[in-house]
Amino acid sequence: MRFLLKPVLFLFVALVVASCARSPFRGPPTRWENPAVPRSRWSVDAAACRRAAWREVEKDFRDYPGRENDFDGGNDNALQSQMNRYEATKRSARLADRCMRLRGYRPAGKANNTPPRQ
Repeated sequence: MRFLLKPVLFLFVALVVASCARSPFRGPPTRWENPAVPRSRWSVDAAACRRAAWREVEKDFRDYPGRENDFDGGNDNALQSQMNRYEATKRSARLADRCMRLRGYRPAGKANNTPPRQ
């Protein structure tokens, strides 16, 4: 019975990580619009920004001294891997948003200079 503990624990951690990756608390992804760019280009630009943001996060993560081995769950500390993945995902989203804004996009449904409603 003891030999089943590691595979079951691994499966449990994998399920927890997978459920966190699609957490309903993060909200829906931001839809972007840019009237100066053809609509067919919007999803291409968003995908390019997401890829660039993730590459930046991976690079920074690997270059940062003192971090655990990874954020993909490959090391022995599952909790640290989950925390690293959470931080990497948050940072990647911020970088992708910044990239879209620098390309002239704005969140759909909001005017460029209108503050969000309270």
